[in-house]
Amino acid sequence: MAERIAVALGASLGDVAATLRRAIEALGALSTTALVQCSPLRETSPVGPATGRFLNAACLLETRLTPLELGEALARIETQLGRTRSQRWSDRALDLDLLFYGQRVIATDRLRVPHPACFYRRFVLDPLVAIAPDVWHPQQNATVRQLRERLLGRPLAIALTGRGAEQACTDLAPQFPTTRLVAVTHQTADELFRSGTVAFVVAIEFDPREDSGYGTERSETSGDVASGRRLAGWIDPWRDQTTRMPFPWTYASTLDRVSEILAAAIGED
Repeated sequence: MAERIAVALGASLGDVAATLRRAIEALGALSTTALVQCSPLRETSPVGPATGRFLNAACLLETRLTPLELGEALARIETQLGRTRSQRWSDRALDLDLLFYGQRVIATDRLRVPHPACFYRRFVLDPLVAIAPDVWHPQQNATVRQLRERLLGRPLAIALTGRGAEQACTDLAPQFPTTRLVAVTHQTADELFRSGTVAFVVAIEFDPREDSGYGTERSETSGDVASGRRLAGWIDPWRDQTTRMPFPWTYASTLDRVSEILAAAIGED
């Protein structure tokens, strides 16, 4: 039985529009796969270390490929069209992300579906909503339209929780004047998200007074962060990617990571 899937496309190097058109053709040519619909291309500002403007799009497909086969196929298309893997979120020739594979929830070292960051990134949600507003996110318990609508309010209300949250709100506020950052307890943060008062919750879990890095062993045993990662609307800044971030971490690098999250959520005002 074929599964309905969603793929995000993005690029910022070379003839970007031509690259994305070739990528869409390659997606439709995959074995036992049919291209259903693609969004228009959308120009977006870079997030993170990238400097060039991006074009983004989203495609719906139906496939009989397994999730792992599909993930490997996307990686091959990226390589064929010039993708090289260097600095995370740098300018790139092509990026293909598997967002949804039916209603499956997959969490392995090689693949995570739904894509763990798709629910708060405007450059993903904006094109996806244009073609599939009613796709259901099985972990966030909402449609992609509802998830995007959470991000449209101004000021954009976001809860920070955990050790260092209050200081992080103070340090980040000048950089994001269109946001309302609130530092609250874990329980209050969850209540605010479920009531729709905040768009999402970021679990900081870093004491800015500490000089030492915050490494993997410590994070894996942090009950607060682990619990937060299982809650709808919660983001662990160091664990919401498909690959783990370098460590040890510092308070400054954690702020940089949260800044990326906020910029991705705000999108193009």
